[in-house]
Amino acid sequence: KSDDEINELRKWAVACNISLIHLDKLLQILRKRLLPQLPKSATTFLNTLKATYNIKSMKGVKEHIGEYVYLGIRNGLDNCIDSNVHKNNTIYLQINVDGASPYHSSTKQLWPILCKVIYDPDIYSPFPVTLYYGDTKPGNIDEYLNDFIEEINLLQKDGIYIDEQKYAVQLKHIICDIPARKFLKQIKGHCGYAACERYQSFREQRQEEHHTNISPLLRIQPPIDLIYAFPLDYMHLCCLGIVKRFYVMDLVFNKTAVKLKSSLREELFKQITSIKYFVPDEFQRKPRPFVPNMKASELRFLVLYAGPVIFKNILNPNLYDHFLLLHVALRILCMKNAQSYLKKYFLLLPQFYGEESHVLNAHYLLHLADDVQLEHTLNDISAFPFENQLRLMNKLLRTANKPLAQICRRIHEKNIINKKVTIQPVLSIIRQTKVPDNRQLLLKLRYKNFSISAKQPNNIFMLNDDRIIKVASLGYCCEPIDDLEITGVCWLKKKAIFESPTSSTDLHMWQLEAKPSKGIVKFQLKDIKFKVVQMRLTYKKNNLEYERIFAIPLLHM
Repeated sequence: KSDDEINELRKWAVACNISLIHLDKLLQILRKRLLPQLPKSATTFLNTLKATYNIKSMKGVKEHIGEYVYLGIRNGLDNCIDSNVHKNNTIYLQINVDGASPYHSSTKQLWPILCKVIYDPDIYSPFPVTLYYGDTKPGNIDEYLNDFIEEINLLQKDGIYIDEQKYAVQLKHIICDIPARKFLKQIKGHCGYAACERYQSFREQRQEEHHTNISPLLRIQPPIDLIYAFPLDYMHLCCLGIVKRFYVMDLVFNKTAVKLKSSLREELFKQITSIKYFVPDEFQRKPRPFVPNMKASELRFLVLYAGPVIFKNILNPNLYDHFLLLHVALRILCMKNAQSYLKKYFLLLPQFYGEESHVLNAHYLLHLADDVQLEHTLNDISAFPFENQLRLMNKLLRTANKPLAQICRRIHEKNIINKKVTIQPVLSIIRQTKVPDNRQLLLKLRYKNFSISAKQPNNIFMLNDDRIIKVASLGYCCEPIDDLEITGVCWLKKKAIFESPTSSTDLHMWQLEAKPSKGIVKFQLKDIKFKVVQMRLTYKKNNLEYERIFAIPLLHM
């Protein structure tokens, strides 16, 4: 029993990123009476000193000297893949390269190469393969990528053995923002002439103006298609690019023809703040008034969910219809013919935002649907998982001293403790309570990828027969729990939220009646089609306030 407690303590220390100094003090307290077998030192307790890594110097830009460490693809795969779970005979990989500053008010940059295993269901988190730290980005792209290219070539040629089972390995995607793609592919930047990356003659370099040098990625064997192996990432392209520029900066902050007057900006902020109480658990961030440094996840919520309802009485009709072209196209692309909407949206940009609106990000909208046709949805080729992993890596740094050594040690501690990836059960109980007759009343469940509760905002769902239901009670724990009978009330649909470029009802988006019906509805978990984001907004008209309720399906998970 004490061993179990020690293991739990070790997991807690790693999961909560407890500093070694604080853990030392805790160990001293616990050793006195409760757990005398504990070691005195936190480094011994976490096996920190057993971490092996080889940090070496590497040139940055303009003769700056940075630090570099190669952790390896094989090591990452060994630590995450369980042959009992991963049933495919091939391991498909996505790679991400991006730079970020790990400290506030610092010129230091961390440039990792992150790797993620593609699998259905999506159970794998990205892991670091390479780390570079310095005042600038790596100065020599060949040196920076050399270890990675050598190992990926070897893995693609010979495969890898995990738990005595052999897997083939295939590099499928390299997902980056435009500056990182320019760096990796050695091509013109987004402000240059001939900057579009969809030239079909990349290897032959027939479009000489497009290339600045020969990319080391051409050494990868078997060769990858350096056009379509770099899918356009909608996190950077749409959320941080198009949405942030046109629907945050131009509407609220920049001096543009479409900037909202102060009364409309105030009303917009009031509405976006009011809906934060209706945002379910699946969203990491709640909406807030617009700021210039909005996060990608906030912008995703704006374009996919909140935009059609908060912009409805804020933007002029033509500008609102123009926004809906983007909204509808992205929702379709996230679900599984959006190209015509994106083309029309692109052509109309100068009409509202001026000729300078035809920037490269806007041009790339025309190619976005092509990448989805090659894959599945925008979420399958998104940088969101990598961005989240980069944020978690920055949290591993406790001081500015020896940052790469710190990250390597924290990764080593985590790999020793954590088990390999497992598939989570389809259904699990999150919260329950005992009632007077000794039965367990269920308060919250996790089913597939979403949470279910009888409380707002996790209580609205659409059933397979397209009825929208507000959950009233999850009922009592039973065996098998799949037979659970849930009760609720039906919320009647009133009308579409919009009718152009297509009716919102085609996307299962509705304005609802003011109140749900009184009749009780009973259903089972298997009857649920998807979770719904329900938003209540108060509009003003002729000095009168009136409330509207909207239902929009959850789709980004």
